[in-house]
Amino acid sequence: MMHLEMKRRPSALWYVDDAELPYFIGTAAKNCNTANYLESKEKIRRNEKHVLRFETGIFPDRIYFLDQKHEDKVFEAREPYAVESLFYAEGDALITDISNHCLVIRTADCVPLFFADKKNHAVAAIHSGWRSTAKNIAEKTFFEMNAKYGTEPVDITAYILPCIGADYYEVKQDVASIFPEHIIEKENKLYFDIRAAVVSQLRKIGIGRNSIFADFHDTVGFNESFFSHRKGDLGRNLNFIYLK
Repeated sequence: MMHLEMKRRPSALWYVDDAELPYFIGTAAKNCNTANYLESKEKIRRNEKHVLRFETGIFPDRIYFLDQKHEDKVFEAREPYAVESLFYAEGDALITDISNHCLVIRTADCVPLFFADKKNHAVAAIHSGWRSTAKNIAEKTFFEMNAKYGTEPVDITAYILPCIGADYYEVKQDVASIFPEHIIEKENKLYFDIRAAVVSQLRKIGIGRNSIFADFHDTVGFNESFFSHRKGDLGRNLNFIYLK
């Protein structure tokens, strides 16, 4: 696994700084995502799209949100959809091979995971909370990319953006029993290293260690910059990828 050091724009957008990549990855977190989460769902989504429209230049009908269910359903983003729609589909992963289709994953501690396939010009956005990770949503997303675009493990560069770290992710025995290799016990408490669990699944797919990049900002430990459910935040980090 390689260290990913994200940069910040003056607008406070965190992004992967490499102009030569045929895709763009970013996170509109605190101080960038200014949506008011006490408003209606319709106003929240409109404001979230406005934030991403400003940062990406992509029209709102090509900014794809999911109604995330902590499951393992994968959808392909092909057709533009109604601007006023709250979400494109009910699921936890999106794939596309179309330029300027912005795939969004909303998080407040869960793992935002992205795949980029430069060879076949395709990308994926994945919401990998513990339930989706238990269902191996990363592998299911890969299978969808393989079936639709011909993506192979060697073609994938994977990106893990800021999420909750093992120092803060206390879990009960029910979750710990699913991920025994990634549980740390401290002072009679159990902590889950979800980032490591996701990396382990990526390696089992066949993605090379040097093709997995992780930003190690912790949404709880760096709560001044990132929204965290465990810190009581209502807001969401808007993690996204699009093909140029």
